[in-house]
Amino acid sequence: TRVYIYGNDHVATRYSDLLKKKSTTIPCRVLMDDLGSLASWWDDKEPDQRTLREGESIIPYLEAGDSKVRVRKSRNPFFMTDHSKVIIVDGQTAFLGGMNIAHEYRYDWHDMMARLQGPVVKALRNDFNRAWRHQGGGGDWTMPFFSPAKFRTQTNEGEIGIRILKTGPHVTEIEDALITAIQHGRKRIYLQNPYFTSGLIQQELIAAKKRGLDVRVIFSKENDSKLLGLNNQSVAKRLVESGIATYLYPKFSHVKAIVVDDWTSLGSANLDALSLYINDEVNVAFSDPKATSTLVRELFLKDFEQSKKLGRRDVKDWDNPLSETISKQF
Repeated sequence: TRVYIYGNDHVATRYSDLLKKKSTTIPCRVLMDDLGSLASWWDDKEPDQRTLREGESIIPYLEAGDSKVRVRKSRNPFFMTDHSKVIIVDGQTAFLGGMNIAHEYRYDWHDMMARLQGPVVKALRNDFNRAWRHQGGGGDWTMPFFSPAKFRTQTNEGEIGIRILKTGPHVTEIEDALITAIQHGRKRIYLQNPYFTSGLIQQELIAAKKRGLDVRVIFSKENDSKLLGLNNQSVAKRLVESGIATYLYPKFSHVKAIVVDDWTSLGSANLDALSLYINDEVNVAFSDPKATSTLVRELFLKDFEQSKKLGRRDVKDWDNPLSETISKQF
């Protein structure tokens, strides 16, 4: 399990109980981000949601009793965080997307994880093992000794090719792929993301609309960050005034997904500076009409229907230059 936030509420302890039970028969490892998890442990929770005390670490709970769960925290030099969310089971199945381990992801927010199988799981396991080794006692000194497992790169009948996209130190694969896809789009662009500060992606969406594409963007009526919520209003206003179909989902959506024609990308990355340039992020991308159509049908079309389409009158007062200037730093 590799997550940004591993909470200390009833969802986290239930998940921990399952891991502890399994750890007596199979290896179980948890890699949680230090900064993200620490902040979660101090979150205000309703009494019926909290299991551990406010501020209490989940790590002793994970390691208590007969547990053989091994736990490491991703450290945060210069406030760089591991924002990835990947859970790998038996080296055969991976779950990847926006969900961390805490009450709000399971019950309150609109979110999504994709289930992956095939050679991509071994590639994701290599990433986990590399991150796990890096956060061990030897740190960078052990990396020359890391040997990733080989995996099949060709696709067999019934499979689709999946590409892993990353953000990390000097790695901007996610932003590069998104901008390239938008620039080459010919029919449609559907996008949903909770934190949208990227001026480059805004420009490319507006340019795509001018080329005649069906461009639709979903924002949230609610946001867990007041600052970024105000920033989203400024972005939404700009998009509406450019003729882009812009929607307001009725509650907080933590989904991070984009469709361009028959190309899809989804995963952990937001559309902000932290996710596109600084944090460790993991997305996957694929070009498959059938799989993309399923995502459009099961996610985007349903969310468009549940959301309010914004008009110019709705956004006329959505000017927040100060919050937008501050938000762009994140």
